[in-house]
Amino acid sequence: MEIRRRLLLLFFSAVFPKTLSQSPTYLVTAPRFLRLDAVETVLVQLFGYTGEVEVYVTLKSSMALNSVRYTEEKLTLNQNNNYQAAAKVQVIPKDLVKGDTHVIMLVQGPGINDFRLMDISRSNGFMVIQTDKPLYTPEQSVKVRVYSLNQELRPANRKVFLTFKDPDGEKVDILELIDHNNGIPSMQNPFKIPLNAK
Repeated sequence: MEIRRRLLLLFFSAVFPKTLSQSPTYLVTAPRFLRLDAVETVLVQLFGYTGEVEVYVTLKSSMALNSVRYTEEKLTLNQNNNYQAAAKVQVIPKDLVKGDTHVIMLVQGPGINDFRLMDISRSNGFMVIQTDKPLYTPEQSVKVRVYSLNQELRPANRKVFLTFKDPDGEKVDILELIDHNNGIPSMQNPFKIPLNAK
């Protein structure tokens, strides 16, 4: 009879585990690396929590108290959002400490104090360059249109610098294109190829 009772107890404890006694846990989902000047999404999900919980997602230059904070977002997780929320984080190029190749992502809240070293990618988005014809001869004008896209292939409103080089790789001219057409910066005046490009 004692063996039967123990087997029954073992069966019920295996089939109906006591979830209330389990400690609360969390899941943070983030990109493998952060793209400079891009808005990235960090997802936070809590398990075993009750009531309203505030979680902070912070990007910092280091763990030091006086380190640069690039972004910080407060998430409120509760039953209404199934204890799930998304933080939008971004590292602005002018704020990045010179020479830094990574930042610290810090996630803090009740029972949560986690950090990860996140690499920074300086390539952000795509650029498609269109010219009015495939080949040019000296003293011809070159018309250029640039499609500047972010990592989601949406128009990126940003300045674009075009560098024209001769066949030896020497810089002939540098033009700054300003976006007036929602992600399609165009040249105001066409570039004229010099007679002696070398």
